[in-house]
Amino acid sequence: MFGAYDLRYLEDPKGVMGSFERVHALARNGFYQDNVEAASFFSRMQIPIDDLQKAMYDAQETSYEKAVTKYIENNGKRVDYWVTGEM
Repeated sequence: MFGAYDLRYLEDPKGVMGSFERVHALARNGFYQDNVEAASFFSRMQIPIDDLQKAMYDAQETSYEKAVTKYIENNGKRVDYWVTGEM
């Protein structure tokens, strides 16, 4: 809904709604040693929540493939960092 409408989060001074959320990639023991490049990629991959919400909305409106292509085109430097580790 955040991608479709100009929504905002309400203030929550008592912390009733919790705190920041994260998604973590998990793998089997030894994955990092067997797949250093892939593990490094996953460790660098971070998407700002606003970007994620917009991409999810785009995917619903078009397709996942088109939304991913659009995200890559609009965030080339970020994606390059994920892939190469270079700023």
